[in-house]
Amino acid sequence: MKASLILGNDNWAVKDSSLLGYTITDEDNFEPEAFDVTRASTKTRVNREGLIESVANNVASIDFLDDTEGVLLTEPQSTNLITYSEDFSNGWTKQSGIVPTYNTTETLSPDGTYNATKLIGISTSGIFKASLSVSGIVSRSVYLKSVSGTTTAIFKDPNNSSAGTANLNITNEWKRFELIGDNGTSSQGLFIDDITSDGLYIWGAQVEALPYATSYIPTNGSTVTRVQDIVNNAGDVNTFNSEEGTMFLDIDFLNFIGTKDITISDGTVANRLLIYITGSSLLKFIITTPINSVQITYNLPSTKVKVACSYKENELLLYVDGVKEAESLSVIMPSANTFNSIELKRPLGTNYFNGKIKQLKVFKTALTDAELIALTS
Repeated sequence: MKASLILGNDNWAVKDSSLLGYTITDEDNFEPEAFDVTRASTKTRVNREGLIESVANNVASIDFLDDTEGVLLTEPQSTNLITYSEDFSNGWTKQSGIVPTYNTTETLSPDGTYNATKLIGISTSGIFKASLSVSGIVSRSVYLKSVSGTTTAIFKDPNNSSAGTANLNITNEWKRFELIGDNGTSSQGLFIDDITSDGLYIWGAQVEALPYATSYIPTNGSTVTRVQDIVNNAGDVNTFNSEEGTMFLDIDFLNFIGTKDITISDGTVANRLLIYITGSSLLKFIITTPINSVQITYNLPSTKVKVACSYKENELLLYVDGVKEAESLSVIMPSANTFNSIELKRPLGTNYFNGKIKQLKVFKTALTDAELIALTS
């Protein structure tokens, strides 16, 4: 029941028959030697200390937001359409009654520096960035914190109310608030309104043409694009057993938007083991050879799951969170030494995986039912 090294360094990778969870213990030394990580731009992540920091080009993003052990965060391309995401003295409209203090030293911003803006209001006015040229559903996000205790504000679009509004309860801890919607026009933006005399701090504004918010993209005078994370080309014929095995994922798909794939293959669509969601909550596990193609499916109850896919001749099993959810007993496996790589996408395709991976393991044997239950529970 030996698991192959697929993701992580020696502190994380599974190298023996243990079913205990292995996690990242030193992300500063994390080098995904098994994977080729390609991203021709920097991106941000939340580090172990809870601060937002930049990650260099072509470096895996190990993110600690809501997970003290760290996860591999892969994301699609996105552009922050707000040209001054931290400098609210530039390009932002402050309504009558708003008193700003730029680069306040009263509190550190989420990146650990003194570059947040303090806003004191009169409960009927606010700050906004309007007239961004974008249509359809957009994601608006911004970091807010109260000056003391709790305060309130309203989050909306400054151009049209059709995008919806959100009544915010803001505490003295930084929180990223989101508003997602379509205002029905080709001009959209971000508006924090009805700021009270109690005041609030604001930092890290972002508007992106996606139906969900991605990691923060800093800007200073122009829009900035973070390109797609591409994670592929892991392993060789000695890494996998093409005749049987088990793939395990401790994963968070984050959303059920679009198709997200993870594949073991020979680099072609003729021989592949594919697990993916289909643009809904439907999870599919497929094995394809030149002889046949077999799939089993399950509707996921949550984006965050533990999944194990066990495969061998005449037996394909899918376990989710400790329960066998699907099976097929008519599988024909490829010949020995066929599979030679694992990719976080479909072979020869562009359905890249976007989400968070806490663990990814590939075992060279089809685990028993008891082992699959233990692994995914």
